[in-house]
Amino acid sequence: MQRRKAVEVIGFYKMKAKALGLMLWPVTIGLGIYGWIKWKWYALPLAVIAVWILSNLYALYTAKRLERITGLGIHGQIVAYHESIAGRGHPLARDYKAYWAYSKSIPDEETSPGEETGGG
Repeated sequence: MQRRKAVEVIGFYKMKAKALGLMLWPVTIGLGIYGWIKWKWYALPLAVIAVWILSNLYALYTAKRLERITGLGIHGQIVAYHESIAGRGHPLARDYKAYWAYSKSIPDEETSPGEETGGG
């Protein structure tokens, strides 16, 4: 996979995981408070610990999946994320569909200048 495409795929999946986490934590806190009121006081800490464990497992699963897709280890993924549009805070990264379309539009393999124009 081309480096530029790998960088943007990693940026996309990182933004996707961040959006999932931002949606999951308020729901968890709400359910934990509801459980505290209706059931036992330790429902809130149990809910927070359970979601923390699940989010870490999801992060590990995503990192391993991206390693298979891009060939970059976890440290390479961190560096690649900071090089991506999402890591630089570009406005395109805020639009889920547009960012996915952008990352898909990057060719998978690098082509030599002769191949692009149809040969010499």
